[in-house]
Order: sequence, then structure tokens, then C-alpha cells
Amino acid sequence: MGLDDDQRHAIEELFRDMLYPLSAYANNALHNYSLAEDAVQETFRIACTKA
Repeated sequence: MGLDDDQRHAIEELFRDMLYPLSAYANNALHNYSLAEDAVQETFRIACTKA
């Protein structure tokens, strides 16, 4: 099951707004920017499946 246009728009907006703050937070916790970036992307991948 895919996302409808409203769900896709909402997640895209959240991704744009929260990418830097979440990446900074994850990097602070993980001390590895690549792992932090992967964690944030995985978070949004899961959000897309549970929208």
C-alpha cells in the first residue's frame, strides 16, 4: 500500500524540516555522521510504511 498525496506531502515536509535537527541529534548520540544519517533515513522509511 502506497502513500496518498497528502501523506507524501506531509512526510516530505517533515523530512525537510527535521533532517538537520534529527541528524545533529543522532550524530551527537552515535558520534558517527554516516550512522546518524542512516538512522534518520531509516526513521523516515519507517514513517512512510506507517503513515
